[in-house]
Amino acid sequence: MPRDWYRERIANGSITEADLAAALAASRHPAKPANLAELQAAIALDRPAPAALANVAELAAKASGTDWPGIVADRMGSWLAGYFRRRSGVVAGDPRPLRMGCLAVQCDP
Repeated sequence: MPRDWYRERIANGSITEADLAAALAASRHPAKPANLAELQAAIALDRPAPAALANVAELAAKASGTDWPGIVADRMGSWLAGYFRRRSGVVAGDPRPLRMGCLAVQCDP
């Protein structure tokens, strides 16, 4: 849950200092606050949004100058389109409905 959610519950009394102290005592996290005052100070702070790490295709593109993310997206898209086209049993002009569980959808050619 976001910190605002916890702040609201602490402010309205749904989460008490005794609850925070019990949670702190039960925590086995190596970087937990040393005491209740440090925990309350940490709750008051907003954490910056995490930054996404580069994936393998992005790292390869940086190293080689080739648009690897575009190539991967294109090839995966082609493969997935073929895979799901074969699995659906739908071919152009086939008037039979596509059945997915209890849902039947009429496929347009």
